[in-house]
Amino acid sequence: VGVFTNTTPTDAYRGAGRPEATYLIERVMDLVARETGIDPVEVRRKNFVRAEDQPFTTLLGMTYDSGDYTITLDKALEMVDYKGLRREQAEKRKQGKYIGIGLSTYIEICGLGPAAAMQAAIGVSAWGMSVVNVHFTGKATVIIGSSPHGQGHETTYAQVASDVLGIPVEDIDV
Repeated sequence: VGVFTNTTPTDAYRGAGRPEATYLIERVMDLVARETGIDPVEVRRKNFVRAEDQPFTTLLGMTYDSGDYTITLDKALEMVDYKGLRREQAEKRKQGKYIGIGLSTYIEICGLGPAAAMQAAIGVSAWGMSVVNVHFTGKATVIIGSSPHGQGHETTYAQVASDVLGIPVEDIDV
């Protein structure tokens, strides 16, 4: 069953601003493609940080240390038969039917701790920390500086503390 809709399914995202920023960047890429007559894929490809240019440090001090985004994009295009979709789009357009093809690329930084984030953002270093209290009962409490968002922090920190302290994981409160 084929469905045409402007209300695609969505899900909750923690509001980090990435979807909004990515939408703006991708919209500009599409406008550039339209104005120049260059395929939207090629506009994106021309704007990737190339593998041979890495490590690449941005004006904000963030470093792209690895990745070959062209290979990833090419694989995705192959998987969806992008050229075939474009042919189908052209044929349907001749029949007065319009089919849109959406593209989006972005990289999500990860593994970046508070020290690097603060240094890059405002030039001041910070650090993450935790406190471990071992009680006379043999149990422990771990106070962490990160906020859990469903990643399993409590379990992970309890397991690490258990390994380091030799206390059963069920006797550790995070």
